[in-house]
Order: sequence, then structure tokens, then C-alpha cells
Amino acid sequence: SIKINVLGKPTSALLEQEIVQHGFSHAEIVQITNNFEKVLSQGGSGNVYYGRLRNGTEVAVKVLNNSLSQGTKEFVAE
Repeated sequence: SIKINVLGKPTSALLEQEIVQHGFSHAEIVQITNNFEKVLSQGGSGNVYYGRLRNGTEVAVKVLNNSLSQGTKEFVAE
């Protein structure tokens, strides 16, 4: 599972809704993160990567580790 959050300045609810509803493909996530190049943080439930959408919006992309049931609960709670 993947979660995308906008970085930096406050964003409109419309932009956040668009990101959630888009349903990015794996290929799009690879492109957004430049092949998962820059790790922002590492945690028990997964890593967070820096990314940039086509419109220039900077985002954090969290990739959930599939092997952790507790991590899944924590990820869903975010």
C-alpha cells in the first residue's frame, strides 16, 4: 500500500482529494519518486520517499511494508 502527502506549504482540500482519488500506478510512483531515490525517513511500517508530481507539487510517498500486521494498523491510522 502507498500513501501520498503534500510537503511544505498548506494545500487545498481539492488537491489532497485529487491525490487520494487518483490511484497512482506503480509506474507513476516510480516516476514521482525518481525510482525511490531519496528516503525521507524509515520506520517500522515502511519507508517514506521524497517525490514530485507532474505539476511540481512536492510530496512524501509512504510505502507500507506488507509483512507487518501491526504496521498495517499504524499505517491505516495515519
